[in-house]
Amino acid sequence: MQVGVYVDGRPLEFNEVTQLFSIGNVQVSHAQVAGYDRAGELTWATNELRNWFYQLLSRTPPAIQAPVRKRRRAGLIVVIVALVLLSCCGISSCLARLGSDATGTSSSNSGASQDQTSTSSSSSGGNQGQATAEPVIKVGQSFSTDKYEITVTAVEVKSKVGSEYFDSKPAEGGVYVAVQWKYKNITNKPISSFWNSFTVNLIDPNGTKFSSDVNASSSYATEIDPTRKVISDLNPGITVSGGTVFEVAKDSFSKDNWTLLVEGQKVSLK
Repeated sequence: MQVGVYVDGRPLEFNEVTQLFSIGNVQVSHAQVAGYDRAGELTWATNELRNWFYQLLSRTPPAIQAPVRKRRRAGLIVVIVALVLLSCCGISSCLARLGSDATGTSSSNSGASQDQTSTSSSSSGGNQGQATAEPVIKVGQSFSTDKYEITVTAVEVKSKVGSEYFDSKPAEGGVYVAVQWKYKNITNKPISSFWNSFTVNLIDPNGTKFSSDVNASSSYATEIDPTRKVISDLNPGITVSGGTVFEVAKDSFSKDNWTLLVEGQKVSLK
């Protein structure tokens, strides 16, 4: 389907099955689309489609750029105004602000110490409640949210994903964690995939949340042939499948102590 137009008039199109973009039948990566957008070289069919694209990238949409000449002139005006403001502000005012910041930092550090004390107390008393219990959901087991019945069907560690003509490899020192899943609409109404994106994150032992590698996930789609629709509605009783790929440091990753966060539910990797 067409989602926009490139600066030379060629259509920007998106394939819902492979989740790949093309401009005039020439395949382009998600990073290239983002670059064209930042340069002001794309006109999206709607602002909602532009926002949806940046949701795929897990990024906030940047401001729509003006033509290059206008951007340079606006930037020059900003610099001139900043210099005028700086010349009007006395050194004493700057020092006062610095002093205020230092005081605020000191108060913040004091508050942080109290928070750490509270956290320590909570941890010591949390053994009885088992606040850090291991995830109960495993690969192959289903669980339900208010909208979906979800199953993580496979988790693989791979050095390459994709098909013969469209593959992706991790950077040096990295490895791909490829996750396959399926979910079913268990409501009695169609669910808009556009406004209700299916979220999967990878969590390390320290609780750090990793977002997916969009380009690698697109390559992986050509390998597993998903049925998920990114823009179309998901009708009641219909189950769709798909995959998500994460790039992580090979030396630090282990299936034993890393987990997934799927629609807010922790899932083990085994």
